[in-house]
This record gives sequence, C-alpha cells and structure tokens, in this order.
Amino acid sequence: MRRLAVALVLAACRPPAPPPTSGVAEALPAAPEPPRPSGMVSDGRFLDLRTGLVVPVEDGWTVTAGEDQRPLRVRFEDAATGTAVEVWAYEESEIRVRPRAGCDWLFQDEGPYRSLRVAEPLTVATCRPEDPRDPVVMGTYVVRAGYAWHVEVLLPEGAMARGTERAEALLAGMRFGGG
Repeated sequence: MRRLAVALVLAACRPPAPPPTSGVAEALPAAPEPPRPSGMVSDGRFLDLRTGLVVPVEDGWTVTAGEDQRPLRVRFEDAATGTAVEVWAYEESEIRVRPRAGCDWLFQDEGPYRSLRVAEPLTVATCRPEDPRDPVVMGTYVVRAGYAWHVEVLLPEGAMARGTERAEALLAGMRFGGG
C-alpha cells in the first residue's frame, strides 16, 4: 500500500506531457530586414535616389551610405588626410546648425558663399572641438529641393590646408535634387 501511495505522489509530480504536434514545424518570427542604404556608387558617382543628391567621387575617397530613413545620407572619407565629409538632409525649410557632441559652434554667418554651387545663399559655421585632438568642423548649410542640407567637413589636426583642398574639390561637384 505504501508503494502505491509513493507511486501516486510521484505520478502527480511528473511534468505535463508536451502537446501533440502535427509534424509541421512552427514558423519562427521573421528577422527584421536590414536597413536599406540611402544610396549607391555608380559610374564614379554617389547617387541618393530619395533626395536626388549626386556627388562625383574622386580618387582616394571612400563612401559610406547612410540608412535610407535617417538624415545622414552619406559620409566620405579621404584616407590621405583623414578628412571626412558628412551630408545630412532634413525635411525642413529652415537652417538650424545641428548640435555635435563635444564641439562648440563659435562662428555662423549667412551670405553669398560659394563652397556649394547653388544659387541660394548659404549659411556657414565653424565648430571648435572641446578636445583639441578631435577634428574641426566646417559646416555649410542650404535649403534646396525640399530639404535643409547640412554639409559638414571634419578636418583633423595637422591636415587643415590639404584636407580643406580635398573637401572643396568634392563639394564643387555636389548636386542637390532639383538642380
């Protein structure tokens, strides 16, 4: 009798049996698709099909496309100087200098600057890094083709002159959607 009582207690403590399966594997949730890039390089030019940005890519520059649904459209880097050029597009109709961590915007002006080949007046700004080892940021801003464009050149210490020259050549070929 005692054995029967122990057997009943042990049987009651067994984990429940798994539910019967039909032999069909359960579908796992689909992995999210990776973000689409903002553009591509084709025939030596970076093309952003959503905004219409076109930039001829000169020798020595590497191109990293941003994510299609994000404001950073593309980043160019020059291996020889360490200079970088970032192009941001915001669906806005006014220019507001974008905050950058660790960098203070010390100068800002609007006028007939020609760093970008557009008819509209440009806003230019200079950001001095808090850490002198970080790059100086030279920003050029314009509202064109439905976007507030932020073109920021990051110039590392020791490459100001050559980096500026390389960046200006890249910017000279930049074309924004609609013109």
